[in-house]
Order: sequence, then C-alpha cells, then structure tokens
Amino acid sequence: MKNEDLLMLYTSGKGYLEFIETNSGFYKESILNFKSNVILPLEVVNEIKALEQEKYFLAVAEPWCENCVINVTLLAVAAEINNKINYKIVPQDELGDQLTILCTEDVVNIPIIFELSSTGDILNTFLEKPKILRKLENDSSVVRTAMKKKYREGGLAEEIVREILKI
Repeated sequence: MKNEDLLMLYTSGKGYLEFIETNSGFYKESILNFKSNVILPLEVVNEIKALEQEKYFLAVAEPWCENCVINVTLLAVAAEINNKINYKIVPQDELGDQLTILCTEDVVNIPIIFELSSTGDILNTFLEKPKILRKLENDSSVVRTAMKKKYREGGLAEEIVREILKI
C-alpha cells in the first residue's frame, strides 16, 4: 500500500463521534460508558499537553470490538487533551487484504492504530491490545485474568496511552 493510499484512507476516515454514532443501543452505550470512566493520571495528562509536534493516527477499528472501543477511546481522550493529536477511524473492510501487508504479524486482529507521518509513512503501529497483555497471552494464571479485567475496566489507560503516543 502506497503512502498516498494511506493518506486517502486517513482523509476518508471518521472521527470518534461519527464512529460511535454509526451504532445504536448496546454498543453506543458501552462506548460512551467506557469513555466517561476514563481517568488518566495528571502526569500523563501533562505529558500529552506537552506534545508539540502534530501526530497523525489512522485507526482500523469496529465498534463491536471490545479492544477497539478501549484503545480508540483512549486515543480520542488524548486528542481532546491536545489538539495536535489527529486521528481518523476506518472500518476493517476498507483495508481488506492490505492489513496483512501493512502489519508484520502472522494474524492481524483489530484495532490497529498506525501513527503516520504527514507524508503517509508508517512511523509506529499499535496492534490489538497493549504489550503488557500480549505478553500474558499464553499465561493461564490468575495474573492474566486480573490484568484482562483491569484492561476492560480502563485500569491500563495510562499504559495504553503511553504505548500509542510513544510518550
């Protein structure tokens, strides 16, 4: 996929409100409920505010996907804190087979959040869930279960925002 293709996808993408407005009922309520409960430590808020360079993110996400709701919502919260954080959301089917080309993983799960340069180069990629959970993927312990619960409740918000924004 060429840089100009990524930039076109970015341009055609939706904002957060459009993303949640395309849904009704349970999904919309759960997304809004999660967002209203996000709490970031003051230190992280200050680091987000201190970002001086424009950042561009293209999120591949679906509103029915729990990981998408969590991670895209946290990106939206960061963008509310600092208007130099720009993002667009596109549904998975708009990329089709291109996702496997863009990602280095064997299996591609959403969300995928690409940080793009202003010319469309991929600078960083956030895949599906935070690294702290990915490391525990094959662990069947109580620690993994507790960490997943914490993640679903927004308890890893700081880690996720830091990982996505690279702060």
